[in-house]
Amino acid sequence: MVRLHLPSWCFLPPSVANPRAGKSQVQFQIPKNVPSGKYLVRVESIALHQAQSVGGAQMYLSCAQVEITGGGSGQPGPLVAFPGAYNANDPGLRWSYYPIATSYTAPGPAVWQGN
Repeated sequence: MVRLHLPSWCFLPPSVANPRAGKSQVQFQIPKNVPSGKYLVRVESIALHQAQSVGGAQMYLSCAQVEITGGGSGQPGPLVAFPGAYNANDPGLRWSYYPIATSYTAPGPAVWQGN
């Protein structure tokens, strides 16, 4: 599987992406420059309550296969493959409650800007 890391507006709050919240649908906008083709959309929720230790982050995913038609001429990148896209020490997979963080960096490659 190859992953296209989309802008942060695709990272949904846990109340939307979490199946326990009773949601059966997730809506998001695909950038108009994404080329036509078949893609795997992967929604991730990361539980950080045990992430102060390496390997403590818990990943919850949902996937859907989509086909883009009438797409654009963008060149998405960087692309990564699963398994292997994340390292247990990546920012966003290690978390400490103290000192209290004021920001969060999601794991994964740089965000494609839609060009």
